[in-house]
Amino acid sequence: MSLNNPFNKGYFPKKYTAPPPPPPPPPTGSDKYFSGYGVKLEPWQVLKADGTPKISGAAPNDLNTIFQELEDTPVLKGIKWATSWGDIDTGDNPANWDMRIINYLIQRLHEIKTRTGKQKYLLLALTFKSGGIGGLLPPDIRIPGTYPSSKTYTKYKYAWPWVPNAGALFGGGGYHIKAWVTAGDYTLLNRFQSFCEKLANYVVPGTGGKTIDAGDYLCMISSLESSTQTPFDPDFPDYTLEKHEDGIIELNKRMKLSFARTMVATCLNFTKPNCARNFPKLPGLRIGCNTPNMNYADGLIIKSAYPGVLNYFYDGQPYPGLIVLNPEIQGDDYYSTYGIDARRRAADFAKQNPPNWTAVDAEYDFPAYITLHRRCRDTLNANIVIAQRTQPFWNGGVYQQSFKMYDGTNKTHIFPGTRPSFIDFLKTNPEVNADANAGLAPRPTNWL
Repeated sequence: MSLNNPFNKGYFPKKYTAPPPPPPPPPTGSDKYFSGYGVKLEPWQVLKADGTPKISGAAPNDLNTIFQELEDTPVLKGIKWATSWGDIDTGDNPANWDMRIINYLIQRLHEIKTRTGKQKYLLLALTFKSGGIGGLLPPDIRIPGTYPSSKTYTKYKYAWPWVPNAGALFGGGGYHIKAWVTAGDYTLLNRFQSFCEKLANYVVPGTGGKTIDAGDYLCMISSLESSTQTPFDPDFPDYTLEKHEDGIIELNKRMKLSFARTMVATCLNFTKPNCARNFPKLPGLRIGCNTPNMNYADGLIIKSAYPGVLNYFYDGQPYPGLIVLNPEIQGDDYYSTYGIDARRRAADFAKQNPPNWTAVDAEYDFPAYITLHRRCRDTLNANIVIAQRTQPFWNGGVYQQSFKMYDGTNKTHIFPGTRPSFIDFLKTNPEVNADANAGLAPRPTNWL
């Protein structure tokens, strides 16, 4: 398949009737690409119970504060909004969709540009797993399933149950979108593409009359970390974890068909065979890669027959300079150089009788922010870095965490010292601010 044309004959399964290919991409100088930082926001952080934005009165976590940070920080180029298909699409007619938060975010970006001339962006990430069916799928395709099972959960035709490790669903778990085609049924993929086409052509009121895809503000649409849970139900004879992971790529392809002028990325971090199978496809699809952590956890950096995902970001791989590479800095990255490995060891030390708090403190080395930045810039060849707005790291303060004790109770442990502010680091660090792009990698060849 040609690296220059993901819409070649044979790109889609034969039983799927693709719409015409999208218009040609904009010229290389398009202003919907940026190198720099973005901040990740999630609904629980900035939405009220009724789904409306927390605009003011909840500093430092209200949207007025967040947009002021965005405006005041040159290397902070955008906001990544994590949501789901079913939270937006309440039926196939966009007139009935819940666009309140997307409208609000883009209208604020437009206001900043109109008032100050500063171009800031929105990155939209859709999750394909959820603790419940409500936000995962639009109502019209929450179709009851008929597959055999003795398990006590509600069955859906286009949702696949999972739990974090093992046990009954209602002990903790939810659903994946069942994106892999079985028995020639393209209903879900066709419905998702209809959603993508209508979202791409949606016009946010009061922002100049351009569609979301053609306008100045949405610069990326992507999948959110989705392929990380153990399958719950073995009663799907034609559906496996591998097929689920490949199905996420099928959903990314539908994004790509609809968003001709907007970057598309997939989120890869697990499983390692998934990364080995699907990373080589991305340049030909002109799809970038987001990964939710950038630390030295063994699962991220292991060199084996199926390498950890961060290996694909390194010098010597074909991907730097070819596709958008977009690592994130999240909770585990703020806590420790060794991420989830250190978090698990800390949990084991806390569970001893008596708890070994000295060992817990040693596991969380709280790496310096310049160390995180240099790893993303120099080792991972990042074009865009997304930093989760995790407190107290974002604004600074004392970090505390609840640990499970040997007797089953929980205890809050306060870690020594005060964590510095990451947003202040982005504003003031001279190395980060040596150029407008935070020193991150420039536009790659197959960015669009």
